Amino acid sequence: MSISFSNLIDKYVLHFYKDNMLLAYCICHTFSIIMLSIILIVLMNYRLPYIPLKLLKDAEIGDAAIGKAQST
Repeated sequence: MSISFSNLIDKYVLHFYKDNMLLAYCICHTFSIIMLSIILIVLMNYRLPYIPLKLLKDAEIGDAAIGKAQST
């Protein structure tokens, strides 16, 4: 059984929006998407400082190899 953000706040949202189930559904899933986006942004900000440095070094090596190949 999986627990999602929408399941956790379902009972609170449905208490206020008993008449409009579509609105309650949209609110629950919008909240879960926002929370997942925040988690992804935090994780990417934690990992990103290390990734571009390696990509930059690889790009410099690649550019140098292309420059040598074109000059010959």
